[in-house]
Amino acid sequence: MMADDYSITGPGTWEFPRWETEEAGRAAPKAPEFLRALREKVGEVNKRQVEAEQAVADFYAGEEQDLHTVALAMKKADLAFRYLLAVRNEAMKAYQEISRLS
Repeated sequence: MMADDYSITGPGTWEFPRWETEEAGRAAPKAPEFLRALREKVGEVNKRQVEAEQAVADFYAGEEQDLHTVALAMKKADLAFRYLLAVRNEAMKAYQEISRLS
């Protein structure tokens, strides 16, 4: 994997490697289903984080949001991130276990 396989697309966003691109004149293998699902979930977590940040900004700017809506958006973002972190931790445990078996 080359250094340019990863890219930053904006503040707080990150993209996974581009598996579907052509490399050296031949098609690279398609991403496994787990990686596709992971991409989708990371995107959803990022979306919730952005929504929470926007809710806080709107609240501070005096927009039409009440405190309950802001707190709910922040809690949703927090729970989504914690779930993603738990999945990552379990994947790391599995990887370490497989490494020990080798």
